[in-house]
Formats: sequence, structure tokens, C-alpha cells
Amino acid sequence: MIIDLRKPYQWDELNESVKNTLQFDGSTKVFQSVSQAIFEIAMSIKNLYAHKSQFYHSLGLGTHADEGILYLARQGTKGLGFSFDQLPTIEDKKTLFWICDVDDAITGQLYHEPVDSLLDPKIFRIWISHRKHFSQCPSKTIADNDICVFGGQGTSPIIAHFGKRAQPLHMLLAPTLNWSPYSGFSGFAQHSEQKIWVEAVEREKWAGSESYFSTQVPRLFDRAILVWNDLDASAIRDLLIKNYKIDADHVEAIGLNRWNEAKLISQLEKRQMSSEVFRGTLLLSAELASDSKIKKKVEDTVAVLRQMSSL
Repeated sequence: MIIDLRKPYQWDELNESVKNTLQFDGSTKVFQSVSQAIFEIAMSIKNLYAHKSQFYHSLGLGTHADEGILYLARQGTKGLGFSFDQLPTIEDKKTLFWICDVDDAITGQLYHEPVDSLLDPKIFRIWISHRKHFSQCPSKTIADNDICVFGGQGTSPIIAHFGKRAQPLHMLLAPTLNWSPYSGFSGFAQHSEQKIWVEAVEREKWAGSESYFSTQVPRLFDRAILVWNDLDASAIRDLLIKNYKIDADHVEAIGLNRWNEAKLISQLEKRQMSSEVFRGTLLLSAELASDSKIKKKVEDTVAVLRQMSSL
């Protein structure tokens, strides 16, 4: 019989180790997913300010905040959405926090810049960086009421940086988990963006694809996004991985055949995205820019699928 013993204070020790590695002011706390981080932070703030009845959110695609928002809804706390370019006037005595995506989890579009934000700093501000911190080193100093959540990669933990006033927030779940797999965190690996390659891929419309973005928008150039209106991108992804041994972490699709996540559909409907675009969107990591044959691999894969669909 194997007894799994959790080392007391393991989480606290890892938090301190991560803080020393990143040299952040304030404090750091680690989590096992972005969803867990948002849920625990939202729950902690609500427990502390139970009388406050609303919060504001400006979020991109993805379900990373759903659990936290659902918890608040069950507590009778109203979520009010706003656009990053149209800031609302709030009543701070009623408002728990702002919660905002810095960059879109799927498309890489940039929404908010915490350092230059005009959002009221008297209210807790939760910033979610999915990938930006891998392209641009995050600030080591943040405002007192700010909480910055940084997405991870591979087996690295999710890191949250807490400003001075946010440091006392008490997490309920994270301290009880086994954190031994995360003993080797060495900081956020910096990846160079491949703007020229990404723009070329989308401009050349590989294999009869279309670009996801119809106009120029602020974005991360760590991924190229291609759309086929008549193909399932998850099938393209599967064949690229199977036939060319492309790393699964460097090619992604967002359709239902890949994720079976109905919540994404409602988000895409709000953006008036067609089901064809949802099904046919493929993301290629900028790391693939070093593969001189990636264009041909994509074109050959699409040709195979078109041939199969015509039979």
C-alpha cells in the first residue's frame, strides 16, 4: 500500500520560491489552472466583501473565468460586461472588482494594458495574461489593488502576482493540493514573436484559407490564424500531427470536434461568428516558422481532406 502524504506548507514554500525567481514586489501565489486561480481569487474577494453586489468583466474567448463567474452568480452577485474601449462609470461601494483579459486566450488579440489602464484603481483589478508575458516580461511592480494572473505552459504552474492591498486575500483550495511536481520553476521563458512570418502566412492564404482578422488589430504575433469555411480544422490538425509528427502544442483548432465545449459557441454567437468559421479555424504556433516545409505540409494536408470529402 502506498500512502500519499502531502508535505505541510508545501504551497507556501513554492510561493516563496517563485517570488524569489521572478523578483516580484508584493506576493505571489501559484495555482494549477487559470480557472482555479480566477475561482479562488473571486471567492476570496467575495468572502471578504460579502455586501458588495456586482463586478465588471471584459473577457475574450475561452471558459477560463466561467467557474468564478458562476460562483458569484450563485451568491447573487451581478456581472456587468464592458468593452475595453468603452469604460463604464461604477459605484465603488457596490463593486467587488474588475476582471479583464490582457490578451485573448485563443486569438491573441490584445485588449488591456494594466500599466496604462484607466480602470478605477480603488477597486480590485484582476488581469489575466494568457500568453503576453511569454513575449514581454511582466512588470515586477503593480498597483496595490492589482492581481495579475499569468498562464503557464507545459508542467509549469499558474502564477498570480498580488499587489500590496491584495496580499491578505486567503486562498482556500490551493494550500491543500500536492505541489511537488512543480519544484523546478525557473521563470517565464521568453519567445520571440514572428510578426513577418505570421503576416505572410495570413496574407498568402495558405491552401485557400482566409484570415481570421478582417482588419488590423493589436495582437500577439506568436500564432498565425487561418480559416477554412468548408473544412474542419480539427481534422487538419489531426493529420498534421499524424503524418508529419508536428508537436501537438504547436497546432490547434477551436471547433466542437476538438473541444466539445458548447460554452464557446455562445461566445462566438455573441461575436456573430458563423459556425463555419468556428469549425474551420486553425492556429499555427510561431515556433513552426523554423520549419521550411510547413506551408507545403498544410497545403498537402488540405488537399488530402478535399479529396476525401469529394469521394
